[in-house]
Amino acid sequence: MSSTKNEIVERQKAPSRTPSDIDPQAVKEISGALNALLAGVFLLYLKTKNFDRQMSGPHFRDYHLLLDDHADQIFAMTDDIVLEPPSGAGMASRSKRGRYLRAQQPRRSRMR
Repeated sequence: MSSTKNEIVERQKAPSRTPSDIDPQAVKEISGALNALLAGVFLLYLKTKNFDRQMSGPHFRDYHLLLDDHADQIFAMTDDIVLEPPSGAGMASRSKRGRYLRAQQPRRSRMR
C-alpha cells in the first residue's frame, strides 16, 4: 500500500470526512477561536513560568515552587484545548502538537 508524496499531500489538504452538522464557516470560526485561545493560554504559561525572575527575598523558593506548580497547571490546559476540538475542526486538530499529544494520551493517563 505505497502512496506517492503527491497523494499524501492531497489527503492532508482534503477536508475531514467526519460527519458533522456544524456549518463549514462555523468550523473555521471555532478553529480560529481555539487557536487564539491556545496562543493566549501559552502566553500566560510563559509569563507565569518566568515571573519568579522578578522576585527576591526570604520566600523566593516558596513563590518559585508555587508559580512553577501554577505554570504546570496552565500548561496542562493546552492539552484540553488541543485534544478536544469540535468534530470536523480545522487545523487545530491537525497540528503536530495535537498529533503528538493524542499519541501520548494513553501513556499519560496511566501515570495519573
